[in-house]
This record gives sequence, structure tokens and C-alpha cells, in this order.
Amino acid sequence: MADERIEIIKNDEVAELLDKRGIRDDDIREVISYGENTGYKLYCSERYLAKKRLGEFTVYVEYKPAGDGYEIFTAYAHRVQLKSDMKIWGVVSIMMV
Repeated sequence: MADERIEIIKNDEVAELLDKRGIRDDDIREVISYGENTGYKLYCSERYLAKKRLGEFTVYVEYKPAGDGYEIFTAYAHRVQLKSDMKIWGVVSIMMV
């Protein structure tokens, strides 16, 4: 569940991009909350990249802390699910959902 207390800061260009991609503010909050609480995030050049599986898709968010919130640079999602426990001839199968 998304933490409603997380303030997200995004410019108009980013807001339009996320709208086109169907990524909601609550999705962004949930991914950031997961990355910050678990430490499962990448750090590069003062920005973080966190990801989380939300239902049928995985959401990635590039962000950095900004005051009492987080500035969002971009976010994207995909619906591919890797099944690492299903190996056929030593190759990991990929299930498109």
C-alpha cells in the first residue's frame, strides 16, 4: 500500500509522461516507500532507482530526496514476469502476461 505521506515532486513534462504510461502517483509512492524501507534501490549520480512488482506489472522510479519529499525524474513499467524457478534446458523461461 502506498504511503500517502510521501510527497512527490514532478515537473509538467514528467507528469505528462507518467500519465501517458499509466503510472499513478500511488504507484510512485509505493515504489519509493519500498526502496527506502528495504534498501533495495540503486544509487548513481545523486539519484536512486527503485522497483517493485505491483500486481501484474513492475514499476521502476528514478528519484532523489528533495526537502520533505522526492523529486521524480522518470518512471516506467513492464508486464514481463521472469520465472527463475522454471528452467527448461538451462534457460530461464520468460512468461509474457
